[in-house]
Amino acid sequence: MLKEAQIATVTIAAGSPANGKLIRELALRTRTGASIVAIERAGANIVNPGPDEELQVGDQVVLLGNPQHLDAARRDLLGQA
Repeated sequence: MLKEAQIATVTIAAGSPANGKLIRELALRTRTGASIVAIERAGANIVNPGPDEELQVGDQVVLLGNPQHLDAARRDLLGQA
């Protein structure tokens, strides 16, 4: 069932369109199919962050999805077309 499930990490940069946005505002799962399952921030871990968690510069965002979902989510979080 989880054969295609993979995990990827994206670092939020200052110029990222995700910087300063709440997870709910991004609608990442709806738009890309990938889910944010954890955030590493300044050495602390936020596992299964809620929709009101704000992404910040330097956050390591852990994503779960299939390869296509993850590619789309990376482009979205990094502001790449």
